Amino acid sequence: MYSSRDPDWLETLAIEALNEHTLAGLAVGVVRGGGLDRVVGLGLADASARRPVDGGTVFRIGSISKTMTAIAVMQLVEERRLALDDPVGEHLRSSRVQSPPGAPPVTVRHLLTHSAGIGEIRSWRDVTRPMIGLASKAGEPAPELADYYRGGVRAEVAPGTKWAYANHGFALLGLLVQDLRGAPFAEVMRERVFDPLGMDHTDFVRSDRVSDRLAVGYGLRARGRMKPVKDHEIAVGPAGSCYSCTEDMGRYVAALLDRGAPLLRTETFELMLAPQGVRGEHLPGMGLSFFVERMGGRRVAGHDGGWPGFISSMLVAPDDGVGVVAFTNTNTEAAPHLLAERVLRRRLDAPAPADPVVPEDPHLWRELAGIYRPAPGLKTNLRVWPLIGGEAEVLVRKGHLTVRAQSPLRPLRRGVRLRAADRDDPLAFEARHNDVRVAVAFERDDARPGGVAAGRLDVGRVHAPAPPAARDQRAAVVAGGGHGDGRRRGGRGGAPPAPAGPRVNQARLSGFEGSTDTATPAAVARNPAFREAGQLLLSRANGQSGTARVGEAVFSHASAIARSAPTGGRRWGAIPESSARPAAQVGIPSDEPFEESSMLKSRRLAAVALAAGALATVPACSEDVESGADKVKQDGEDVGGKAEDAAKEAGGKAEDLARDGRGKAEDAAREARKAAGDATDSK
Repeated sequence: MYSSRDPDWLETLAIEALNEHTLAGLAVGVVRGGGLDRVVGLGLADASARRPVDGGTVFRIGSISKTMTAIAVMQLVEERRLALDDPVGEHLRSSRVQSPPGAPPVTVRHLLTHSAGIGEIRSWRDVTRPMIGLASKAGEPAPELADYYRGGVRAEVAPGTKWAYANHGFALLGLLVQDLRGAPFAEVMRERVFDPLGMDHTDFVRSDRVSDRLAVGYGLRARGRMKPVKDHEIAVGPAGSCYSCTEDMGRYVAALLDRGAPLLRTETFELMLAPQGVRGEHLPGMGLSFFVERMGGRRVAGHDGGWPGFISSMLVAPDDGVGVVAFTNTNTEAAPHLLAERVLRRRLDAPAPADPVVPEDPHLWRELAGIYRPAPGLKTNLRVWPLIGGEAEVLVRKGHLTVRAQSPLRPLRRGVRLRAADRDDPLAFEARHNDVRVAVAFERDDARPGGVAAGRLDVGRVHAPAPPAARDQRAAVVAGGGHGDGRRRGGRGGAPPAPAGPRVNQARLSGFEGSTDTATPAAVARNPAFREAGQLLLSRANGQSGTARVGEAVFSHASAIARSAPTGGRRWGAIPESSARPAAQVGIPSDEPFEESSMLKSRRLAAVALAAGALATVPACSEDVESGADKVKQDGEDVGGKAEDAAKEAGGKAEDLARDGRGKAEDAAREARKAAGDATDSK
């Protein structure tokens, strides 16, 4: 915990991060000289027990786990029990991995570099499961890997043609390790990675090694209330289920700084940090599980991680012998990564890059302006759609080149300026918002003289708030030119309009070369897999599950937007009238018209793609929806019961009053008749 003395530079940075991002707890460690040099713990690991965060507090480190799984794979490579370019199917015994017809097989290297063409779901049934199938139900244990993948995994696109972050790829690598070692994956990791490093409080399962030190994950709710998140076990364990503390992670980072010793040979570790595939000098690269980039001219490798209630970051500068880890037990966007980067820059004496001072060339802007979409592939785009709403637009706005998208990130919705970043490369740009810097590099289309057909967009520093499985995303959006249903044009700010014509830029998530086809929102809605997902959700609506109700609303939304799409000039993505199909033909309800919000009016059609992406968030909240619905139902029954009792009581009192009233009326009548008789007698 923080002491009463004045904080030093590391404590100051940690306190600033804690306060700026409203974190329940935070731990940051600096590694150099062969071990953990400094640890700062702030806040609470468990608010109910008032247990503070310290170096021994165990966090769920999320996708940093992937680097550990990769080391276990590379140990098998060193033993020559497999090779990086071997088809996975030659060694995997408990499952199978299939490629599309005519495509090459998925290799070990493909899985280690997120280029296998495997999506974020096994099948569309996963959209109705917790965390799109990546988690077990709250309170239930994680499934056995062999059982979880018994039905196999099918690559959606040809391996090596598209970069798409895939938890299932690393889970399959864990299953591969398990099959070849003949022992449970977690046991293999303890024996071959954690125990040799003295990581006694680290495990891939919630064992006695970690359970008594585990932090509680929190989320900041309305009115500033920190509430514990639901506790789910991770089904894809090798991809993200590791538990560890700052002290143990200091030992792990020290091994990485020692070029992998004693876990790997130096040449093997260096191979893991070597960029795989060509992505351009302006963009961060992808090694074997590690993301690699430059910081102040120094080589840096690392990985982030995220799970509901926990966000983590690890950065290593192997040539300088310095590493940083940062963990929080709070739902946040990018706090640990930003803190780790600030700390590492301080240790490397590498100040944050200054704003680019490069003259811009407005004459190129008309060639860059256009719509950029992910390449075809519903399953491999589930992380992209929630982030950019199906497409991103490059336009000239207020006299500057700008990129915007219908995104949950407010700055991206409003538009982020693209600034020239390299005097020698007029197609290299940088988008910046506060501490977040995003490299953007366009490419020329050799087939179209003078034309710019493609752009690359690194979103490695942008973390979407939801779903949590997207928070560790570092993707490269690579745009490829082609023809589509839109019209390219200059935006406001005086830029000349682009020549009329059906041209639209298309984006694909890939660090590799490969052709793409136009992927319009209409094509998304017509996709059989999309229809299958809609029909599945609607079939479950009869059972009145929360997931089905939310799914039905999503598809109703998409259907109504598709029906109301304009057919004239394109602003954000109009579908030609001939392309828009009735809702009934795509398996979505059409009897409930959807009233568009003002935010959606500006770009109606691309919301079809956004709706597909929103499916990724449906299972994450389905249990909350169901539990909320159950509570409302119970409250309704209680109110109804009380109302019924009150009605009975009121009815009983009314009957008593009526009887009393009738008796008094009868008495009054008798008195009246008696008085009338007396009056007659007196006459």
